[in-house]
Amino acid sequence: PETILVENVPDFLRWGLFPQWRGSLESLGYAVREHVLEANRYGSAQARSRMILTARQGAALHLAPDWGTERRILEDCIDWDGEHRWSRVAAKSDRMRSRMRKAQGEAGARCIWNNVSESRGRPLDGLAPTLTTKSGSQLYLLDGERARILNPRELARIQGFPEGYAIPKNRELASKLIGNAIDVHLARGVIEQAIK
Repeated sequence: PETILVENVPDFLRWGLFPQWRGSLESLGYAVREHVLEANRYGSAQARSRMILTARQGAALHLAPDWGTERRILEDCIDWDGEHRWSRVAAKSDRMRSRMRKAQGEAGARCIWNNVSESRGRPLDGLAPTLTTKSGSQLYLLDGERARILNPRELARIQGFPEGYAIPKNRELASKLIGNAIDVHLARGVIEQAIK
């Protein structure tokens, strides 16, 4: 192909076989460039760093650090009106309740909190953390005295999927697929630059 695009985690650049793999592409006549891009600078509502490798026959393809004019925040992805399974913060274990209160102290009564180690609260006018395959069971919306896990549709919005995009009804499967996906805004921006 004239152009090859590869997406992975930034640590991919430090993997032991990366230099040989890149050299193989160059030996085939490709001009290879690595880019570490932030999904939020392409319009996403999450802080997600991704490595995009471009390999092109002839001139190298350089990707812009920013693309598009749309800028989203976490609040844009939250469904406040739907039926949700809220629980009382006071009913949580002492440790979990303490961590939730700490997150609210950092980010406000309405915030996002990832139930992983000592993660911090994130304000709704900011960005979600990088979604993972476990986000569907770990990413909480805190609203004063109540809390709930984000639903798959909210996770899909954070990842940039359009409203009508079909997602599995099984929460665990949906979370896994959404967390493994490339951010839609980032993918769109990279592809637009590759075909222009």
